[in-house]
Amino acid sequence: MSMKVRIEKSEIRQVVDRYAKLVVASELSGIDLSEESEYVKDILEEHPEYVEGFLSGKERDCMNPRVHIFVESVIQTQIESNDPTEVREAHLALMAGPSLDAH
Repeated sequence: MSMKVRIEKSEIRQVVDRYAKLVVASELSGIDLSEESEYVKDILEEHPEYVEGFLSGKERDCMNPRVHIFVESVIQTQIESNDPTEVREAHLALMAGPSLDAH
């Protein structure tokens, strides 16, 4: 039996906002939340232009910095853990190309 669940954009934004606050609080307190929070910190270092928007939740150039950072961290987690294997395989195949970088 297949059920469709409808999630409103505002609900997704609330979850992302709560997680962003937890990441900031964990950094300030020195308590790690997860391996993914480490990826978030690393990605924010690579994207200093998104830090303000990440902390405030304000969009930048019609893009939500929190969603951008979290999507990158999820993909990085999948690549590192090889779960699902298709993500790592796709990443390695793309990296074999001559003009692509990891980002």
